[in-house]
Amino acid sequence: MERWSGILRVPLHPNSRTFHRVGASLCLSPETRTLRIPIANAIFFCGDRVEGTGNPVIERLSDLQKLSEIVVFKFGSFINAWVIEASVFNGPFAVYEDFIPSVNQYGEPSSYRPVGFPASTSTVSLLSNCLQEVKKVILGTQVDTKSGCTPSCYFSQPKTFILGFSKGGTVLNQIVTELGFSDIGSNANSTDMGQPMDRKFSGSEEIYVVPKTKEGLLNSINEIHYPLSISYVWIGCSIQIPV
Repeated sequence: MERWSGILRVPLHPNSRTFHRVGASLCLSPETRTLRIPIANAIFFCGDRVEGTGNPVIERLSDLQKLSEIVVFKFGSFINAWVIEASVFNGPFAVYEDFIPSVNQYGEPSSYRPVGFPASTSTVSLLSNCLQEVKKVILGTQVDTKSGCTPSCYFSQPKTFILGFSKGGTVLNQIVTELGFSDIGSNANSTDMGQPMDRKFSGSEEIYVVPKTKEGLLNSINEIHYPLSISYVWIGCSIQIPV
């Protein structure tokens, strides 16, 4: 599977004064060199900064590009990996204020509330902006929005895997809170989500590289991971959303 990999610097909103750094490793069509629909999007929220330690292992695992490679190694080559860093840091402390409004100056939440669904809304907005930036980088390409483009592209709506390490786990807690108060559709855990399709989609049945709405994101979440160790040997707690 060919891939596009890079580190993006994108705002959450057009008028944002802060930017998120996002490491991305995305599926490419070898025939057309266009982005293709993945089986799943694995979204990893990073924790506090630990750069400059002199430890080569820690330094490697602080590299967004290396982290995206590890995520692809964990879930397979047919997924897209998005490794998201907080837009604000207070010294080494990650502050995900766009995702959790109740955080203090050190990024510690006082509570998790579903009002406004800030984490899912911000995730969708950020991924959409990342995708547009990638399209600019890959000059002249257009995203394949429908399945049935080639035999290996017969997939339904991509599943979503959510991961958070250290402070990134607070974003997962907020997303879990929003999941608990969301009206997830009956197709949220459809058994064919992210699986090969037996038929081609009609022209009106578009599927997308990343979710387009917060409802689409929440409906697509299939697994939630709280890794305790980030390496090619994955250690941690995983939650699979039941069918």
